[in-house]
Amino acid sequence: MRQRSDLINNAGIIHPKINLADFDPDLWRRVIDVNLIGPAILTKAVLPSMMARGADKIITVSSIGGRKGSAGRSTYRATKAALINLTESIAAEGKPYGINVNCICPGTVDTEGFREAFRGIGSDANLMRPEEIAEIAVLLASDASSAITGTAIDAYGASNPLFRSS
Repeated sequence: MRQRSDLINNAGIIHPKINLADFDPDLWRRVIDVNLIGPAILTKAVLPSMMARGADKIITVSSIGGRKGSAGRSTYRATKAALINLTESIAAEGKPYGINVNCICPGTVDTEGFREAFRGIGSDANLMRPEEIAEIAVLLASDASSAITGTAIDAYGASNPLFRSS
């Protein structure tokens, strides 16, 4: 049986709403380093061995924020949008080697980072459990997802923009 080695990029910094004009450049760089450069460097580090083995999986966690801009969220959302594009690019590079590369775009998930950044915003009823996103990652890491590559899967739960009233 051939050994597989998969990668899940799931690190991120969530910051409170800060308009770009007021954003501290050091925080801007830190968010980009953690949310974008970190996953890119980790992926670059594992790609050569994955290419040699083939049939491995790379899963990156982006965000609903990667789908559309918003006031006060330029840094976070720019990095999450870039992760979606990076996923598509790496999928195209990895496909000849049998590597599937996908991205998950969660809505609001009940994490420590979310609660810290958005104290008092959103009811618990609208927050997804982290396990719900983990189940999608397990599916993407399994052989059952062999036909899925180069895509970003939206997992918005109750925070789905379709459910917002105008």
